[in-house]
Amino acid sequence: MEIVLFGSTKNISYETGDVVACRVTNLPFKIVEIVTLNDIPHVRLRCEAVENNSTKTIAVGALEMTFQMAHDADFGITSTS
Repeated sequence: MEIVLFGSTKNISYETGDVVACRVTNLPFKIVEIVTLNDIPHVRLRCEAVENNSTKTIAVGALEMTFQMAHDADFGITSTS
């Protein structure tokens, strides 16, 4: 997937099943669906923490500003598609 953000082009690949971590809370979220809303690609996220079952929908272009790719060892979570 090619993302144009603030005039630069980034080649970022996010897939259903990838786990990302919130930059603020460090909670792990799994990408459960990739959808297009108003011609803009978005991802639906579900929190993987035991104490939290929240969901979020965020534009793919803003995903990197709020989340980072999670490392399985950091969260004890295996990312599967």
